[in-house]
Amino acid sequence: ANSIWAREMKEGFVNTAKSVHGAKVGELPKTYRPINTWIERETGRMIGSMFDPDQEIDPLTEAILVDTVLFKGSWTDKFDKSRTKTGMFRAIVGISKGTESYLYKEREANFMTKDGKVPVNNHGRTTIVRLDYGSREFCALFVLPFDSSVGAMDRAVNGLVTADFKKVLEDLQAHEIMLSIPRFQINWGPSSLVPALRALGVNAPFNTLGSFKPISDMPDFHMNSVVHRATMEVTEGGTVAAAATVSGFDRYSMPSEITFDRPFLMVILHVATGTPIFLSRINAPELL
Repeated sequence: ANSIWAREMKEGFVNTAKSVHGAKVGELPKTYRPINTWIERETGRMIGSMFDPDQEIDPLTEAILVDTVLFKGSWTDKFDKSRTKTGMFRAIVGISKGTESYLYKEREANFMTKDGKVPVNNHGRTTIVRLDYGSREFCALFVLPFDSSVGAMDRAVNGLVTADFKKVLEDLQAHEIMLSIPRFQINWGPSSLVPALRALGVNAPFNTLGSFKPISDMPDFHMNSVVHRATMEVTEGGTVAAAATVSGFDRYSMPSEITFDRPFLMVILHVATGTPIFLSRINAPELL
């Protein structure tokens, strides 16, 4: 869902936002409370306050654009709760100085377990497992690096950033395995995305160079903040995930048993297009 909260914007942009993106368009409020309320409603209450509800919006802020995503998916083949077993998950708590290794702390976890044929592949020094949701329009990819080094996890992350997910899905093959994945919940933010965007070379939106002329005629109209918050919960039944972004203007041999008992990555994909809608790095999740 999308919403625009503004003092004044070009009518053409507003009409396009409404007709093409189904955006809600409203006046910029005095405080963040109405924006928080809208985000909470559109994310099924998974995302609470992005901001202090009583914080007044800066008088220099001309517009706030909000984007939310809510995903609810039940596994096509659900995990049997009676087979969920207790085990230990090695959560990252830091990095050892002078070495390329993480510091871990073992935490008790409930591992959802199943055996049978599962689509799996070794790709780029990682093991990838696919689990489908519902009618298989969407799926989850669980990505486990071959080892626990900092470099292995970084390579896995970078590999996903540049991955052709349709090719990744095509390369998966059904293998008889024993699969164990912890029940978990993760939360991130609210945090600024500006440093990450600038590191990726995205600078123009934050400069007063007329980048937003289709939106406003003000010569110094620019983006001054991008705040993101996300949450995901994975259980025997499926996955619930939500995210909100507020922009202010101003791949070894195939294992027979795969246990995700150390940091891994998870991607939720739209299967037909190979489009990722959530990409998560699970270092030290809240274990359910």
